[in-house]
Amino acid sequence: GAGGLLWIESPSNPLLAVADVPALVAGAHTAGFDVAVDNTFATPLLQQPLRHGADVVVHSATKALSGHSDVLLGVAVTTRPDLHAALRRRRTLHGAAPGPWEAWLALRGIRTLALRVERSQANAGELARRLQAHPGVERVHYPGLPEDPGHERMRRQMAGAGFVVSFVVRGGGAPAEAAEAVAAGVR
Repeated sequence: GAGGLLWIESPSNPLLAVADVPALVAGAHTAGFDVAVDNTFATPLLQQPLRHGADVVVHSATKALSGHSDVLLGVAVTTRPDLHAALRRRRTLHGAAPGPWEAWLALRGIRTLALRVERSQANAGELARRLQAHPGVERVHYPGLPEDPGHERMRRQMAGAGFVVSFVVRGGGAPAEAAEAVAAGVR
């Protein structure tokens, strides 16, 4: 629309908030806004914002889609012919087309995406449950936990909770130092 753009990241980074994509899209469209959804953490396997009316979906293909941290690549997807033409024109004029090697690296990763998402999501769920029970953890952010504020929304609009977990460590008077200690101890 001519009104502007609503940008949604869902699940968000780092708190894994799950936006109500259908409601936000409906409201934005009523106000004359287009909607773009950063779907990087969900991948197309777990959430499909275009089915909820989003105008554009973007992914950092560097992350889950490619899966090997060896390519810098982004993806923009739309079903609207006008936006497709505008995105294509911009890519053509500004030279943001990937080379054959980058395209091959991304394709290689996409071929194993379903298995990686399945296993990573199972691991994330177990890790979230264990962290939730750990005395050194104050709060776990993971929409797969029934207590998570985004749990019901995730169940309505996603095929799974995803493979990213974040948490807040207990630190008494120095939570930043406690978090740094945890990060330094991770292998």
